[in-house]
Formats: sequence, C-alpha cells, structure tokens
Amino acid sequence: MAVIASYEALHLAIQDRFETLVATPESLATEYDNSPPVAKKTSELWARLSVRPGEGRQVSTGAGTSSRTFRIPGVAIVQIFVAVTTGMQVAQDLADKVRVAFQGVSAAGVLYRFPSQTNAGRSGGFWQVNVTIPFQADLLG
Repeated sequence: MAVIASYEALHLAIQDRFETLVATPESLATEYDNSPPVAKKTSELWARLSVRPGEGRQVSTGAGTSSRTFRIPGVAIVQIFVAVTTGMQVAQDLADKVRVAFQGVSAAGVLYRFPSQTNAGRSGGFWQVNVTIPFQADLLG
C-alpha cells in the first residue's frame, strides 16, 4: 500500500474517488466537509460525504520523522438524501453504486474495507440512507 503524506491528501483521495465514480456520473449534488451547502430544497437527490480518520498507531520506525509510518483507520460516511415522495429504490441504487466504488479496493494510498448501509429514516422532507466505508491509510510521520 502506498504511503500518504498528510491528512489533507487522505481527505482528497477519498473525495476524488467519490467524485469520479459516483457524484459526477450520477450528476449528484454533494456536500463535502467544510464546503458550501447544497441547494437541498430544490434537489430531489443529494449526498453529503464526510471523512473521519480515527486513532492511528505507529507501524514502522526510522531515523527522523520522515521515515516513520503511522497506520490511520477511519470511516468515510456518505449520507444519501432523496425526497420522501421518491421511494426507496433511488436511494438503494445510489447506495449500491457507492458500495461498488469502494469495497475491497486499494487506491491512491487508501485501503477500503466492506461498506455497510443503514436506513436512517426521515430527515425533514428527505429519506436518508447512510453508507459507512471503513478505510485505512499509511501516513508518513
């Protein structure tokens, strides 16, 4: 597995994969961490991607900080919102596309595990489905 240089690079690797394989092909309005909000009231389908690194551990030693490696686990959470009147099929289809884009893949220095899906229920005028994608990445220390 390749080594990532920073937390910013980790976030960008996950966001880029989501944009390339899910958001752009689906013309999906998407909110990212600390980005401007999506015009939710006019969209029947939209998503939010949040990257949450966890507590890492040192996996290699070396002379100096540039040669130490830390393994960082975490989760990426895709919250899918569809208008309540749309039905479940649209949300389920998109959740499956997210799962296929990430499950068991190692790309850009990030190893993705098997995603899980949760029907979170009604959120305002939207039905919410969450896809949780566990990952790990090696970060230079």
